[in-house]
Amino acid sequence: MKDHIENTSLQGELMKLSASQISENIRAIEEMRTAIIVAVKNPRNEVKAENKILEACKRLNFCETAFYSYQRAGKNIHGESIHMARMIARYWGNLYYGVSELEQYEDYTSAESFCWDLESNVKKSIKFIVKHERSVNEYVNGDKKKVRKKLDDTRDISELVANMGARKERNCILHSVPAHVIFKAKETAMNTLKHGDGRPLIDRVKELLKWFDDAYQVNVDMIEFYLGHKAAAISHLEYADLRGMAQLLQDGVKTREIIFFDYFKKHDPRQIEKENELGQISQLLGAKQ
Repeated sequence: MKDHIENTSLQGELMKLSASQISENIRAIEEMRTAIIVAVKNPRNEVKAENKILEACKRLNFCETAFYSYQRAGKNIHGESIHMARMIARYWGNLYYGVSELEQYEDYTSAESFCWDLESNVKKSIKFIVKHERSVNEYVNGDKKKVRKKLDDTRDISELVANMGARKERNCILHSVPAHVIFKAKETAMNTLKHGDGRPLIDRVKELLKWFDDAYQVNVDMIEFYLGHKAAAISHLEYADLRGMAQLLQDGVKTREIIFFDYFKKHDPRQIEKENELGQISQLLGAKQ
């Protein structure tokens, strides 16, 4: 009787799927089965894998994207970026990782980030829900207020899910690789940032400050206000933080008015109001489209 109930339930679930969905599920299962067999027959050489990871962490161009940095409640938050995590996963080998969208509704999307060690058959996954809305800063008389704005554009929704998924994916990867490997990679990358391409740190800092000013009109005064000291005293860790900040600006995750809100509030509050006005205009144009 129990078997009959279970079979009936299974048939009911299968009836909900189209022929193409069933075919895709079967294909995915077979693909994973083959990947596991190949991984077990060709186990990773951990020494070689670790050496490749550390060699990658000696390349300056990579290290400049290996960390993220932002401020929260007056504190600097920083850590290994998704770029660092994916590099480690690629060289560690036999890891299957990514983000899967489970269901999408009008107001939210449910998804899952995962990292599966095909050798040990151990899987770390994080299921999460992404509401189709974004936190937006509105400024009134220099005071910042966060409001939630609903997203209707499918591209905006996809980008929001991808960004959230990447952060969860990073955590899954870093959880799946031995801690000592992560630690060595971080230390090596930080050391590379410290010594760079052989040029003194002060020269690389000057070059970065010039880039900030040319690309985003972020001047030295703003950087010094943010750090709380003169640019000449920037350490290699702070340099890494500034590179992380640059990455946020390039990716469009943060604007200079958000990152340097305290500076603008004190020295140029009108700039904050302009940012608010531009945001409102952008939302109106988006609604008309």
